[in-house]
Amino acid sequence: RRVHGGVLGIVTMPRVEKVVSLYQEYFKASDPNHTDDQLWDALFLLRLNSFALHQLLLLHRHQKSHINHLALVCSRYMDSDNITRKLHAFETLTVVISSVFRMPQQTAAVDIASVHTLCGVERVDTFFQTITSQIKQSLCMKDTHPILIAALNLVFTIIVSCDNINQNMLLEYFMMDSMALELIQVLNAPPPLTLICRYLYLHA
Repeated sequence: RRVHGGVLGIVTMPRVEKVVSLYQEYFKASDPNHTDDQLWDALFLLRLNSFALHQLLLLHRHQKSHINHLALVCSRYMDSDNITRKLHAFETLTVVISSVFRMPQQTAAVDIASVHTLCGVERVDTFFQTITSQIKQSLCMKDTHPILIAALNLVFTIIVSCDNINQNMLLEYFMMDSMALELIQVLNAPPPLTLICRYLYLHA
């Protein structure tokens, strides 16, 4: 949308948010596997724009290699020593998973198609071993630490990603490495954490 303003009514275009321009730059890359790490270092320092990312994921839903690589990069940065990058990696992966399961699929096997789009069937075991390990560590954080909340949001997103729980192939892989003890401890925690859990579950 054009904005009229300035001296003599000069037409100016609105500035694109930095994080959105990085999303756009990534999806324009011909080979996502050769994306410079500097892009990810910069992107995960910026606050997530979940709406813009969701729209771009839907727009570029046929670029499975880009979506695969984005999810794998998120799993890597979930282990970052930088708290901001770690938090934003959790949040970004949550949007990616949510968006993938809302994509129109070309096959009746929605669960398999979604897993293939997310991380590739051949890498799904390694992918979920990595993210469940990071989630379990994050659930052990105290009180209402932002990363603990982000980890819970990711858990609930995975659980409710598919309308029919029997078709939720993500949940099958996700539960291979049980985190029941960690979840029970969180759910038994006093308010306000239990209230936050309820809110995240209802809005996942």
